Amino acid sequence: MKLIHKSFALTMLILCNTASATDKLKPVGDPVTRSADLVFRENSGLNFQLTPKQDLQAGINNADKPVATYKITAKSPMILGVRWTPGSGSSDKNNALILVVSGKNNTKNQLRLHISRYSYIRTKQNNDNWDTTVRPEKELAGYINIHGEQSVIADTYKISLDAAAFIS
Repeated sequence: MKLIHKSFALTMLILCNTASATDKLKPVGDPVTRSADLVFRENSGLNFQLTPKQDLQAGINNADKPVATYKITAKSPMILGVRWTPGSGSSDKNNALILVVSGKNNTKNQLRLHISRYSYIRTKQNNDNWDTTVRPEKELAGYINIHGEQSVIADTYKISLDAAAFIS
């Protein structure tokens, strides 16, 4: 019986020492920390329409002649933006709102265009060539116009725009 009592006491001593040793753990090396931004976005309810004019004619076309309209709407006021889709043509180095597109049937046929907006909407150009509203708006709309008087050769010219809503 004395032997069982000593064995039990020895077992308890070992268990208690192990427990007390784990209470004093120290890290090996520096701790590793990670952080993440949790961004809660509002569903912008963004709607985007791009509509080509139906009465386009080859030949001499006056400067600023509209060839298409665009309209971006959001369910609540937001900073709205429009830009040429990257890679959809040759952009002007001095003005991101100007683009040269090539004809589908003959890539030598070229059309120089620019994005404009209705005069009551104030915008500014931002990084990544976005033309954005200066304050939250529910609508950004305007025209795609011929940039400078041009003799347009009969062909099909594809245009592509991006629309987005931004958080500040």
